[in-house]
Amino acid sequence: IPLWLVWISALGFVLAGLGSFGILDNNEGLYAEIPREMLAAHDWRLWIIPHLNGLPYMEKPPLLYWLTALSFAVFGESEWSARVVPVLSSLACVAQLVRFGAVVRRPQAGRLAALMFVSGLGVTAMSHVLMFDMLLTALLTAALMYAYRFLSEGSARWLRCCYGFLALALMAKGFVALVLFGLVIVVFMLIMH
Repeated sequence: IPLWLVWISALGFVLAGLGSFGILDNNEGLYAEIPREMLAAHDWRLWIIPHLNGLPYMEKPPLLYWLTALSFAVFGESEWSARVVPVLSSLACVAQLVRFGAVVRRPQAGRLAALMFVSGLGVTAMSHVLMFDMLLTALLTAALMYAYRFLSEGSARWLRCCYGFLALALMAKGFVALVLFGLVIVVFMLIMH
């Protein structure tokens, strides 16, 4: 599987029709409105604790709002710029799978995994909506891949990377990131021993 095919396919799946439809539902609208208000307020305090209609909104961790506000600042406010974070998160997963395949000396398996991932209906759909799930997936994937490298190589460098991405995953979706990470690691340890 040539690498160019992986990336052409990935870009095709995640970019096709990206800005061709409006914000889909109340949740996506809410997740786009909070970063829009962050930018409009011109007050750095509203970046620390996100606000909705002038009131603190702390139901979800702030990382998605921060990144979406950054996208709005760079690209302007639109449907497609609201969805830049999920798109980049999906592409980050593709890159991680390709890289991980190379690290474990199975580059073709990594490329196939990346193609299978990005062509999945759920991944394609979640790449096209402003939700927390693709961002969590990308950060949790990175944390798990670095955890694998730590467990197989023993380098503290990989453990620090793992903790960093796990902290970002926590800021993306909350404690579910820790639960999912813990479950995967426990199952991995049971299988390996």
